[in-house]
Amino acid sequence: MRLSDILRYTIYDTRVEFVPLQKELTYLNDYIELQRLRSSSDTRINFKIEGETQNRKVAPLLFIPLVENAFKHGVKGDIVNAFVEVNFSIKESYLCLEVTNNKGVVADTVIEEGAGVGLENVRRRLVLIYPSRHSLEISSDLNRFNVKLIIADILG
Repeated sequence: MRLSDILRYTIYDTRVEFVPLQKELTYLNDYIELQRLRSSSDTRINFKIEGETQNRKVAPLLFIPLVENAFKHGVKGDIVNAFVEVNFSIKESYLCLEVTNNKGVVADTVIEEGAGVGLENVRRRLVLIYPSRHSLEISSDLNRFNVKLIIADILG
């Protein structure tokens, strides 16, 4: 059912410039729950939403590359203490998404063609859709990777 909902959303519901934030968050939740099924029972996966989602709209499919990357690059290989944390904080005039994951290590890592396209596309879309109304910070250390996205003026 979750896969069906994901496909329906991506094919039909995202044909508009902006979608209700609640729909986008439901889509992300469905994706995260599918990833939870694929992950080890030892993997910590947290998805938290704080704040009011009503009367808020966002560009569709803007957040998914950030969440996908957390699973792709964090929860892979024989990782002990693997984790992904996805936190949305919705305030009166802005939203903040923070995605944090461990850095995975796989012995047979191959640099894929098109690697890094997801983050670059997110950056481009932010500039086009939310000019001067967004902040995207990407940081990492030895063990973790963190993305923090703030978007202002998300009222419907």
